[in-house]
Amino acid sequence: MSEIAAEAWKQWIDSNCTSPCPKCGVKGIKGAIKHVRKCARKGISEMRENKHPFVPCYFHEEPTNCSQPNISRCRDTALKSYLQKLTGIVAELKKSLPEKIRRSQPGTGHREDLEMLLGYLTVAKIGTPITKRQYRLKNREKRPGEFVFCSQKEAEELVTQGPPTMPIVIPPGPMTSEERSEYAEYQKELVQQVGTQDRVDVYDSGANIANGRKTVKMAVQEAIARVNDDKKPPINMLNNPMPPAEVTRDWMAKTFGCDMTDRVAGLAKEEEGLDLTDFMQSMKIRLDSSTGAVTLLHVDKDGVTTVIVCPVGIKLWFISSVRAEEEELRDFARTATCSDDIFVLLVDEGCQFIQPPSTIHAVYTHCRSVQFCYESYDSRTFARSLNQTRVDLELKDNRVANEVSHKDMSGFFRLCMKICEKDMRMNRPRRWSDMKDIEQAMEDLRSKDEESSCGKIYAGRWKRRKSLKEAPAEKTG
Repeated sequence: MSEIAAEAWKQWIDSNCTSPCPKCGVKGIKGAIKHVRKCARKGISEMRENKHPFVPCYFHEEPTNCSQPNISRCRDTALKSYLQKLTGIVAELKKSLPEKIRRSQPGTGHREDLEMLLGYLTVAKIGTPITKRQYRLKNREKRPGEFVFCSQKEAEELVTQGPPTMPIVIPPGPMTSEERSEYAEYQKELVQQVGTQDRVDVYDSGANIANGRKTVKMAVQEAIARVNDDKKPPINMLNNPMPPAEVTRDWMAKTFGCDMTDRVAGLAKEEEGLDLTDFMQSMKIRLDSSTGAVTLLHVDKDGVTTVIVCPVGIKLWFISSVRAEEEELRDFARTATCSDDIFVLLVDEGCQFIQPPSTIHAVYTHCRSVQFCYESYDSRTFARSLNQTRVDLELKDNRVANEVSHKDMSGFFRLCMKICEKDMRMNRPRRWSDMKDIEQAMEDLRSKDEESSCGKIYAGRWKRRKSLKEAPAEKTG
């Protein structure tokens, strides 16, 4: 008798065995699986594979296919390893930090950074992981310090459905041995060169704290030598351009809502003849840090959502508050203290980390690191971006905006409003889910922006560009 295809066995079982066995012809079978095992041992294994097809599993060091029911088990194993490493680093740091403080130079930023770090560690708790499925449950009981631990595909689904409301950790993806070797060579290149001009922005923790925490210019080669030297006080190299290949990997900018910046750039070029290339580049930057570098509690500018990719090194992320509201930002600017619910996460080598807008956080570099920061304005949290920008202008506090706002900020927001109005006319309210707050936030920002010198500069710059656009030469050009 010819071999029966696995699909035929499956159809027979799915029909509750109402027809005769496709191989032996017996009728009225009660134990279908047992009968199939007896009639065709090969067929049953094939059917099991068809019932639960094997798919690529993200939670392995090397490319592996797992059945769908086993993927949650693989995630649990990867998460257990992640938490063990995080707990070990935190315990080691608590033990070694007092001696590091004792050996540091008094009166320097390095000494103060370490003392502040010890304060964070004293109250910080290990973050509480949840899955994508748990994140989407509406009526679940939420716990302090929650973060999502998931694959990149799952993270993309979450961000598409709505702006992130808590941090998301994406562990390193699988690599073949050949890919791992190529990656190691790439890491060597990254730590030895920076794709920028002859001078870079540097925060030097070895400087005297009496002069303030100022960013200084340093020659590229000197900065590279310094950031790779563990014997000197650590430094942070800031705002350098990414390698071109990394710029194209900004998956967040292509998701629903976070595609607003690309839409604005297209509108600026088509309708006003403006080139926002510099603005776009300012949202994709490279940061380098020495081992032991500390970035104190702060909030990233303009309420952006940030994806951190860490190709080299290990960092600890201390999170004091997620999606801080205006009053909370003002209190933080006044006190510079962390909340009682501060928690710590690990951003390991190869990890991706998604940080929601207006997150009060501090960072410790456990091992010399290179990280790529992809910032995205989200139309669904546009009112938050407007409000935080206004608070930035009012407070002028480096802790609330850790760097100068992006170039052409006012013009960018003006074009955002044009796109918003167009979307509302076309009945696309889901793109602007906080629409009820946007108009008031824009008016508040406009009045504050006009009061500031930078607001006047922006206004003048955009008026001049508009008048140029209206000139005949510009029209024909």
